[in-house]
Amino acid sequence: MKLRIYLMKKGKTISDFAQEVQCDRSYLGAISTGKKIPGKHLARAIEQATGGEVTAEELLSPKKDGEG
Repeated sequence: MKLRIYLMKKGKTISDFAQEVQCDRSYLGAISTGKKIPGKHLARAIEQATGGEVTAEELLSPKKDGEG
């Protein structure tokens, strides 16, 4: 699941989630829109914080919209 979709479904803000994973809000916003790719440590922190609904693998190897 894409991070931005996860946040919408859970009713979480970028700011709140950024604090949860100890990341800058603007950087997390760029990750959620696919403009930035997180480092491995942050990707794993996001995966853990989402209970595996957003995986580190998909964050580190994002597919562009329309891809499989």
